[in-house]
Amino acid sequence: MTATRSRLFPALGVLLAGGMFLTACGSEDSAASNPARPSSAPVAATGAVAGTFTGTLTYWAPGKLRVGERAFWVAQDTQIWGSGGICGDGKGHSLVECTVGQLEKAAKKGTVRVEVTVGKDGIASKVVDQTPNKTAASGGEGAGGNSGVAGTFAGTLTYWAPGKLRVGERAFWLANDTEIWGSGGICGDGKGHSLVECTVGQLEKAAKKGTVRVEVTVGKDGIASKVTEQ
Repeated sequence: MTATRSRLFPALGVLLAGGMFLTACGSEDSAASNPARPSSAPVAATGAVAGTFTGTLTYWAPGKLRVGERAFWVAQDTQIWGSGGICGDGKGHSLVECTVGQLEKAAKKGTVRVEVTVGKDGIASKVVDQTPNKTAASGGEGAGGNSGVAGTFAGTLTYWAPGKLRVGERAFWLANDTEIWGSGGICGDGKGHSLVECTVGQLEKAAKKGTVRVEVTVGKDGIASKVTEQ
C-alpha cells in the first residue's frame, strides 16, 4: 500500500492500532503469522478479492461501506464520482467529484447504485455513481443530441461513461432493471443455444472493446429496458 493510501480515516487508524496491541499480547509465532487487522474489517469477511463490483451502496460504519454484499474501506485518495445520487444535481453532462461525507450520506439512504473498484487490501480506489443523468438522457449534449426518441436500435456497442453507452450513434443509459442478454460477446462462452443473462459490468467491459453488435430497446427517458447481443 502506498503512503497516500495508508492515510485512512481516524476510526480505521484506531482499529488498526488496537489490532496491533492485541497481536503483541499473543505469542511471537502468532504475531508473525497473523498480521494485525481489525476483526471487523470488511476484507476479512470478503476474502480480499480485488475487482470491480456494481450494486446498491449501503452504510456499515464510518469509512466502511458495502456495494451489494461486498464490503470495502474508503481512503483519503479514493476517487468518488457522482451524477445525482452521491452528489451533483443530475442535470449536468458529466460526472462531478464528491466528498467522503457525501458518499456516506448516500450510503445511508440505501437507494443509490454504484460501481466500486476494490483492491486486495479491501480499499476502494474508485466509486462511481450509476444514477442516470436525466437531462443528458432526454436530449442534452451529453447524450449526443439524439436521445429522447424511444425505439429499438441495432449497431455496435461502445462505451461513453459509467452507466452510459452507445449503440451506433444512439446514446443510452443503464438502470437497475435493464435486461442484459449475451451469447458470447457480452457474457457466456458462445457455445450454447440460448442467451444468458449478463451483468452491467460485463456489458460495460464489452462496450469498451467496441466490437460487439447489440440490439437495444430504449424508452423516451433514454434508459434501456433491454440490451440483447446479436
